[in-house]
Amino acid sequence: MVAINNHLKKYPAAIDNFIDVWLVVKVTDPQFVYEWRLEAEHKSKAAGKPGMTDDQVADFVDRYMPGYIHYLPGLYSHGPTTKQPGKVLTIQTSPGSSLKSSQSSIHTRTEWAEFIG
Repeated sequence: MVAINNHLKKYPAAIDNFIDVWLVVKVTDPQFVYEWRLEAEHKSKAAGKPGMTDDQVADFVDRYMPGYIHYLPGLYSHGPTTKQPGKVLTIQTSPGSSLKSSQSSIHTRTEWAEFIG
């Protein structure tokens, strides 16, 4: 993680000018990523498209899980490090539930345009 963090220090200067608003999708448990990835692969195969086996999905998601475990608590508590005040929309979801917006006043394109400035 030290090497990744060192590379990420260059990130804000490279992207800050291109971001109008951040969208953070908050999951109640990062382990749900396995379930969601399996669902996507099963749907892909059911539609006659290529897809990973269940074991391949587990191997694939395992590679990302250390990042989820390490970075999500800070993202959820502080938002993206490059955020501008008032320019973060956080929604929370879990398997079998609908999205819940922490900015529930945003319902229309006009309201969204006003939100992102």
